[in-house]
Amino acid sequence: MLRSELTAAIARAVGTGLALALPAAAVAALRLFPPLTLDPAGETGWLGPAALGLVALCSAISVVPLMGGLVTSGRLATGSAGLSATALTAGTAALALSGPEGSASLPNSGLALTLVVVAVGFAVAAWAGYRTIADERSRWMGVILALVLAETALAAALLAPGSALDSITPMLFMGAAVVAAASAAVWFRRGARLIALAPVTVALAAVLLTWSRTGTVEAVIALTPLLLAPPLLVAGFAIRAQVLEVVSGLARDSESAPVIEVAAAATPLPPADDPERERIGRELRAALIELTDARHTIALQRTELERAAEADALTGVLSRSAITDRLRDEVASARRYPHSVSVVLMDVDGMGEINARHGTAIGDDVLRELALRIRVRVREADALGRMAGDSFLAVLPHTDEQGATVFAEAIRDRATQRPISTGRGEVTVTISIGVTTMRSRQELSADTLLARADEAVASARAGGGNVIAYDRLHGLARLDERRRETPTDEEPLEDNGEA
Repeated sequence: MLRSELTAAIARAVGTGLALALPAAAVAALRLFPPLTLDPAGETGWLGPAALGLVALCSAISVVPLMGGLVTSGRLATGSAGLSATALTAGTAALALSGPEGSASLPNSGLALTLVVVAVGFAVAAWAGYRTIADERSRWMGVILALVLAETALAAALLAPGSALDSITPMLFMGAAVVAAASAAVWFRRGARLIALAPVTVALAAVLLTWSRTGTVEAVIALTPLLLAPPLLVAGFAIRAQVLEVVSGLARDSESAPVIEVAAAATPLPPADDPERERIGRELRAALIELTDARHTIALQRTELERAAEADALTGVLSRSAITDRLRDEVASARRYPHSVSVVLMDVDGMGEINARHGTAIGDDVLRELALRIRVRVREADALGRMAGDSFLAVLPHTDEQGATVFAEAIRDRATQRPISTGRGEVTVTISIGVTTMRSRQELSADTLLARADEAVASARAGGGNVIAYDRLHGLARLDERRRETPTDEEPLEDNGEA
């Protein structure tokens, strides 16, 4: 163990020991003097209700995360700890509401029965260990059962004082202390020290309450360890949940991870001062580091595979499936947050003739160079993909007809302004371009936009190639033949139907 780790561990142990020893030292000191009674009509009458109210408040705050852990993760130990917190809340709140008159009888049988229920909850949590409840309905039934048992603690706190149980109050306190201490030993053996400290505080409080004189300040001081139990429970189970999540995540990526988890859960570690414990700790840390590295490597490989599946192997732009998925996403976004989406379909003229004359290798060079020229013009928000052997599709979100026309003209100029250099000389190509737009608040599907873009490309080819043509909304007009202004989003929609 490193020196810094050893120093931190010693500091934590000393701090915890002082926090637990101070109440015991205070009670022991007060026992040396005449009792300081809690006078219901005097200035000390409020001490009992105040202490009980603080304990109830701390416990109530911890109930929600603990019960929430049972519902979300199904871990039985978390729900059982929530039962203890709920019982402690109900019992101490009931005693606090009895006012200064009730504090004059502290420690009483009602408080003893409350601690018994709390200790039983800890025992169930220790027995549950790593067990989980898979059925969601059963999880909610566990929450309801915890509330019912909390009502039992509430009834005990209200009805037990002044009954025949008063004669066995010390025995009840000691029974609660024994059960809580046994639960703490189980959690310590599993390495869950924060969780183990919670039943330790309950056991200490039970012992101090047994030792305290009735109706004195000693009983109020004996309640203070109970203030530590709720935050220790919440923190301990939160850390344990994170550890289990990490281990289970590693288990999904490595077959050896379940073996490590089971071994850690079932095999007790040697004592803290045993060198064997330190060796096992080093080996486990090394194994976890290796598994974490393997998990990161697998994640990177998965990301690379996903990227490779989305990219076209020849041109480097998106594949057909990826670009059509992007088109559907943009159309859905345009429907939800109304805006224009334009689609530009580009088809290389005479690609079959180029392949026949120069060979498919030269044809591939032509497609790669065209894809590169088009990508230079595509914005970061746009998407470009290869639809078929010689056609490319560009998806332009937040772009109307005028913007799509500017894009199409720029692409045609880039494709035809200079020949493409290949291994067999220069090749001159032209492209036919089809443009279609879904205006703001227009209801069209991705398939409809693709169909209209296909019709527009067919119109461009019919015009001799190297032409930009528009969809059916514009009468399949070609750019050089149009005699009217391009409509904008503010013009009335004339066609909302499907192709």
